[in-house]
Amino acid sequence: MSAATVTPVLAAEDIRVNFGGLAAVGGVSIDVLPGESVGLIGPNGSGKSTMLNVLSGLQRPTSGTVRLNGHDVTRMPAYRRARRGMARTFQRLELWGSMTVAENVRTAAELADRWRPGRQPAETAQEVMAAIGISHLADREISALTSGQGRLVEVARALAEQPSLLLLDEPTAGLSETETSQLTELLAGIVAAGTAVILVEHHVEMVLSLCSRVTLLDFGKVIVAGDTEQVRNAPALREVYLGARYAARA
Repeated sequence: MSAATVTPVLAAEDIRVNFGGLAAVGGVSIDVLPGESVGLIGPNGSGKSTMLNVLSGLQRPTSGTVRLNGHDVTRMPAYRRARRGMARTFQRLELWGSMTVAENVRTAAELADRWRPGRQPAETAQEVMAAIGISHLADREISALTSGQGRLVEVARALAEQPSLLLLDEPTAGLSETETSQLTELLAGIVAAGTAVILVEHHVEMVLSLCSRVTLLDFGKVIVAGDTEQVRNAPALREVYLGARYAARA
């Protein structure tokens, strides 16, 4: 089956978000197919997290449409999108601080099991923690974690929901290069198994290695969008996102 005949897991068309007289997002479209990873990059304030909030149902767009597996969910709240198979992480950690690592991950698995009954939540949680490499942290309280460890727990919690679509907002923030490499490899396996991923990330090389398509935003508008090599070679990537540091290396 060609990509043209496959219904996108998620398709957002001409999304606009205005805050007063400020256009935070100005006519952005993005879609992702099953088993595909799509990157959303840009400098701080370019509208990336606002766009993720629209996709996940935390922000109502001023105009535009969001479709999940072909169904219009533009006005659907976040919890109902989660029940339909969408999970996300946040730029600012949003863990349940009164719980241990294992309790965070298992609770997510239990919630998903209510919506889409399947495997035993405890078994799912154990497997996800092992895959992420945080089993040794299972009994540790969230308050005792480093920021990098917390980031991995949040990714594990999202994966415990066994989503068909995973939205990731800066998942490598606070991670070491080794942890970043391990997470990239894990996500590549998740995508290969059929999960769709939309990745917001400042680690450009991670995005270019993991994603098949990339959209570059600046001031809420699409500067360039296309397959990874097109974006990698686009002058806009150097001029808008990487700036002088990249130009000096080139």
